[in-house]
Amino acid sequence: MDSYATSSYTHEGVTATIETCCYNLLALAAVTAYLFHNGPIYSMANGRMGDGVLLTHGSTTAYVGPKENLPTPARFAIKIDLDGRALFPGFCDSHLHLVVASLEHRNLDCRRCGSIEELQALIRDRAACTRPGDWIIGSGWERRVLFADARPSPAALDVAAPENPVLLVSKDWHSLWLNAAGMTHLLALPQLPACTIEQQRGAYTGLVYEEVFALRNLLLPKPSQAAKAAALAPYIEHLWRHGITRVHTMEAPEDLPIVANHLENSQARIRVIANLLFASPAELRANAVLLQGNRHPWLDLGGVKLFVDGSFGSLTAALSIPYLGTNSRGLLALDAVVLDDWLRAMVDAKTNGVFHSIGDRATRLVVDGLARYDWPAATRHRIEHVQLLPSGLGDYRGLVLSGQPSHLWADREIILRHLSANLHEYCYAYRLMLEGGAELVFGSDAPVETVDPWPGIRAAVTRVATGTSAAFVHAQALTLEEALAAHTSTPGRLNNFPFATGVLQVGAAADLVVLDRDPFQSTRDETGKVRLDDEAWQIRTDMTWVNGELVYTR
Repeated sequence: MDSYATSSYTHEGVTATIETCCYNLLALAAVTAYLFHNGPIYSMANGRMGDGVLLTHGSTTAYVGPKENLPTPARFAIKIDLDGRALFPGFCDSHLHLVVASLEHRNLDCRRCGSIEELQALIRDRAACTRPGDWIIGSGWERRVLFADARPSPAALDVAAPENPVLLVSKDWHSLWLNAAGMTHLLALPQLPACTIEQQRGAYTGLVYEEVFALRNLLLPKPSQAAKAAALAPYIEHLWRHGITRVHTMEAPEDLPIVANHLENSQARIRVIANLLFASPAELRANAVLLQGNRHPWLDLGGVKLFVDGSFGSLTAALSIPYLGTNSRGLLALDAVVLDDWLRAMVDAKTNGVFHSIGDRATRLVVDGLARYDWPAATRHRIEHVQLLPSGLGDYRGLVLSGQPSHLWADREIILRHLSANLHEYCYAYRLMLEGGAELVFGSDAPVETVDPWPGIRAAVTRVATGTSAAFVHAQALTLEEALAAHTSTPGRLNNFPFATGVLQVGAAADLVVLDRDPFQSTRDETGKVRLDDEAWQIRTDMTWVNGELVYTR
């Protein structure tokens, strides 16, 4: 019988036992192995394994199964006692803006401001430590919250920061609110993009609609490459805290080298699929080589991001029928002719489209456009957001539909107030998407929403904002397993990395998350019914592992 010494230690609440082999399997000394046991393991490939174990060896998963069948090397692994906590594959945020979110992470977070007074206090605190003349930047405010009982005006921001220009991006990233100094900068621009500057009674309100990214780039000092690079590591650590080990990001081509260099040289890493935004079909054709990508474990190229319409929050999502009380059907960012030019460029570049499409009119335009071309069988076009499905369009086979269910609560009141009732059943219609054969993936659209996956998972499963609110179109609810698959196994099937992510199986990446409880138990009552109370859904990440390395503990 092999002889070995045993020692124990405690590291931030994680108890481990190190069994050191004295004379056998010396090759293991150069590679760390971990053995996870004593808790439910959800492979997202073969269901739940309540009494099994998982062994990692270096960067990969070496064994998943009954503990009785463990291979001999497992005796010399570091043992991680789950103590009843649940082990899952690392989560994927399938839609965010990595560089923008990293920079925005340092700015004012206005999402919790329930009134203009709270927003003013937040700005006033930042102004106290900001040089006069420097911009104060924030994001996350909602018009329906701030202006329910007040009219917007630049003066409301001036009182909080009289010596600074202020630029605040709305939660949906389709509107800006500027103070007087900010408006002065805006009106001094030699040329404006196709935005709408709001006026009431002949005076500017400080609100500007659409072209938010373009306006920010024109108004704000351009962040240096060094500033962008420096912002990535703290933000990736923020992602780890929420169990995120992979992202699908929407990036400008000029920022791709920054991301690539960071992933190549930093220890703060996640796996990234980058979808690129080009200014025109001609620019896409000129840069088609970028989209062929270099397959490696950290970075891969996805497709071409294209804006088709606006948003619910700004009432610019393109609808088939007008918003209630108006003649407006929202805004299309392009027509069928322009879309066709983009699609021909995608064919030439041998890539796929990633279409921002929120309203049903926009999605119908995209689906009809795609149908005019013969695409290679492996092509997977993506439609992002898809917050209102076209009625009567039931076949989504071959399409990836990328949803952000955490947006449902911000949009619910807008939907009820501004959309015809016969459209409601097609809003956030995740059940219809799955039944139509779509590959359904979930993300946050950060910095628009928190990257914490659980508010969105809760919304998709319960369709209830709090324990006391009524469900919104409950027929479109998903099971917990379906919602988790949209954050794990389904996006894992879509990437081109050389080994599997999103599942716990032999040969898959050792990207893991340990949750503080078993969500399949905590979110159900004794009869198996889904619980609606807030406590049931306060699920936290206890540990995150990337490439076989522990990167976060709570």
